[in-house]
Amino acid sequence: MNLFSLPGWPAAVRRKTGSALRSPRRFPARSLLCLAAVGGLAAAPVWGVAFRVPNQDARAVARGNAFAATADNPAAVYYNPAGLAFLEGTQFRASAYPIWLKVDHEAAGGGRFSTRDQLQGVAQVYFTSTAAGGSLAGGVGLYTPYGLGTLWPDDAPFRALGTKAELMYLAVNPVVAWRPRPALAVAVGPSVDWGRATLRQGIGTRPEDQFNFTGTDLSLAATAGFLWRPHARHALGVSWRSPGEMTFEGTAETRVGGLRFEQDATYRLNLPQHLIVGWSFRPTPAWNLEVNVDWTDWHAVDTATLGLPGGKTEVPFHWESGFMYEFGLTHTFASGTALSVGYWYGEETVPDARYQPIVPDVALHAFSAGLAWRWGAWNLEAVYQLGVGPTRTVRGSPGGLADGDFTYLSHALSLAAGRKF
Repeated sequence: MNLFSLPGWPAAVRRKTGSALRSPRRFPARSLLCLAAVGGLAAAPVWGVAFRVPNQDARAVARGNAFAATADNPAAVYYNPAGLAFLEGTQFRASAYPIWLKVDHEAAGGGRFSTRDQLQGVAQVYFTSTAAGGSLAGGVGLYTPYGLGTLWPDDAPFRALGTKAELMYLAVNPVVAWRPRPALAVAVGPSVDWGRATLRQGIGTRPEDQFNFTGTDLSLAATAGFLWRPHARHALGVSWRSPGEMTFEGTAETRVGGLRFEQDATYRLNLPQHLIVGWSFRPTPAWNLEVNVDWTDWHAVDTATLGLPGGKTEVPFHWESGFMYEFGLTHTFASGTALSVGYWYGEETVPDARYQPIVPDVALHAFSAGLAWRWGAWNLEAVYQLGVGPTRTVRGSPGGLADGDFTYLSHALSLAAGRKF
């Protein structure tokens, strides 16, 4: 996530803080409206893709998330719900994605800082059922399309741009898939989303001088999919998630000079649509190569709104829409054991002029490898993923506070268990 920022804001806060100490009764509304005027909110999960979490199943993660045209397990609910129409019977699948990640910042003026709370994770559960004859199928997924978090030291030089951001986000996504032709399927479904945002920003000279916001919201979105298998060797998949909106309602707390003030607050944030197009090629039944192009409309997050009792303020983002390029290869042995490898690359989405370390955006390379095997009636899978962000040198950030070099490194596991009933 990112917090509240604007070039030159420290002077404004000093003016408001000085006024507050002389006249405490005027402090809450005036200081918080100042923060509203310099604000920003986003969520921070996997850098390089802003606050999207693209890793939603072990098999897909092993294949670099190139899964939209394969979609052959219950995780199709997320990757391409049209794939449900090609599944058989009733199936269940659960997956977990623990990740250790670290972002280092070497300030332009000297000093080195690293993120804290580096072990995080998300989990997913999917359930699907295909009617006899296979023309209709339904399913539901419980997953986290956005989220994770960032925590920097309170004495970081960019503390005025935000030091802590956490987003708990949960989507319940029922879908219905229909196969009007043996090789063609379409699907659609609503997504009921719940989110909880926690934000922290330094506003004074001492580490304990802070602005904190916590809020929750419930909203709706939609998902859809298309899958065409015109030949045993080829498949084309398209998956779409609609834009959405979250208006977090909660409390804003300000702590300055030993004083503490609390007010009701809201934060409205637009969520982007994303579109995935994938092609799968199977030269033999044992091999599956897939390539995906994944586009996210980050430009839709262009403006957010902070609401306080004194009024509302629009907050500019000016992010850039970006692509992920995903490649996956799986070989299935005669025993049913499958070995997968994958790679994906995510473009930068946050320009230097709007860069804030609370969303330490870098171009990201992710490499993965995994093994799937059978254990009785169960299908099990274990995957390792390495994320590397080449050093990004930021110049011209808000107020120059975040100028310097940022590097990213992550190690993740993805574990899954599934069963067909």
